[in-house]
Amino acid sequence: MKKRVISAFICLLVFLSCFSFYSSAETEKASASGLYALTIGAHKLGSDIISNDVMKVTAYINGSSEGRTDNHIYDLKTGDTVVLKADFNSNYDAFYSFWGWLDNNGVILGEESTLSFTIGKSSVSCFAVYREMSDRHVITCDTHGKGSVTASDPKGFDVINGDNMISVLNGTSPVLKFKPKSKSFVVKKITVDGKNITSLSGTLSAVGSFLSKKDYSSAAKAFKNYKNATNKFIGTYQLENVTSDVTVDVVFSDNPIDIILSMDILWLMISKISGLGK
Repeated sequence: MKKRVISAFICLLVFLSCFSFYSSAETEKASASGLYALTIGAHKLGSDIISNDVMKVTAYINGSSEGRTDNHIYDLKTGDTVVLKADFNSNYDAFYSFWGWLDNNGVILGEESTLSFTIGKSSVSCFAVYREMSDRHVITCDTHGKGSVTASDPKGFDVINGDNMISVLNGTSPVLKFKPKSKSFVVKKITVDGKNITSLSGTLSAVGSFLSKKDYSSAAKAFKNYKNATNKFIGTYQLENVTSDVTVDVVFSDNPIDIILSMDILWLMISKISGLGK
């Protein structure tokens, strides 16, 4: 047993000696070249994925007015001064806020969007960190019948889908998806803050910009006769620029008669627009 302990101790000493030799060799190598690297970038708080999509970091070396945005700068010397500036790309500052600077070990380097320092005798890593804005809004979904409502954001902003409640960021435009439990169920009625979005007249308003003046006029006449009819085939609806809480009420129906009527109405709509119903 004593021999094993001595052997293990000798192995540990050998390992530490090798590590010390390697570290000193790297230090001598860096000192010999006199050059050190600066690694910069940005990432979301809680993530270590470096991306320039939301925020960019610009480095100004030795007072230069020309900034450098490359993620790795290899030609810095001891005594060089560095000023880093973090800026959000196109309108992302409406959804995220600057959090601070971290090095590659997670040590906080600063809390302002501008960071200044002097290069010492080692390479440096500085990452700008941003987080989502604290102001969020809740979409309350009241569903009747067999179906569900979920939301997603076409631009990739954070959406939290809960039990009949959806949390979205202020100013975003999430897309609501209405999903019946099976093919035998359809959407009977949807209201958003009391506004019926499933009426055929409402559908006309939504697609009107895609129709010619003549077709729009024909469709309007057709829809006028069925203004209280329902568009059973609606699957999604986009909320524009959410700045307050929203209430969505959805009724799902499994009545076969409703399906037949909606098909008849859809055919009448098409025939009126195309002239087949003359």
